Amino acid sequence: MSDSFEQRDSDSPLVKTVWRAEFARDGELTVTADGTWDIVFGTLDHETQCVVTGPTTRTTTYQYSAGQRALGIQFREGSYLSGLPAREVVNATRAVERHSGSFVLGGYRFDVPDFDSVEDFVGRLRDLGILKWDPLVPTALDDRLPAMPARTVQHHFSQTTGISLNRHQQIQRAQRAAELLRTGMDVAAVAQECGYFDQAHLTRSLKQFLDAPPGRLKRMTTD
Repeated sequence: MSDSFEQRDSDSPLVKTVWRAEFARDGELTVTADGTWDIVFGTLDHETQCVVTGPTTRTTTYQYSAGQRALGIQFREGSYLSGLPAREVVNATRAVERHSGSFVLGGYRFDVPDFDSVEDFVGRLRDLGILKWDPLVPTALDDRLPAMPARTVQHHFSQTTGISLNRHQQIQRAQRAAELLRTGMDVAAVAQECGYFDQAHLTRSLKQFLDAPPGRLKRMTTD
């Protein structure tokens, strides 16, 4: 038996991806910087834990055990959980209270969703005001700044996400560079396409946010 992993996109405007995994042996999983909120359910020996992960700005390693199953929800940029100050969960996780086989968020009890019903769960979070959406975040990330002072935008962005707009854009640029490298694009061309000063600048960025040098990413094709 080997580890299994499945990921899908979501038609929810608040969800970026949904994934599930089952691990056949003890090991560790390295997660790269993504700048987004996540909810992860982990089940081992018929006991399920739920954690909220805030925006990440560096790679993080998690331990897992043989027989463990996991279900993860990665929210879109601009989605956030109310009642959790963003700055307190950047590069951190918070365990969610459990209660008789269910768990509690915002004072409400929820059953653990399955891979195909995540959107129903997310919709309930939204309707109850537990999950919220800040349209300024994706607008700022797309360089479509509203008619307000740049300093105000920066402050609002940091208050919502816990990280600066510049840092979030750096993460997105590194992710874009990684995508291009996996297609086999030349390193120098990727550096120019993504706006890096030179190949050394690109390399530093990829190591910081993705823990992977360009050469390793080029060997990971999209086939």
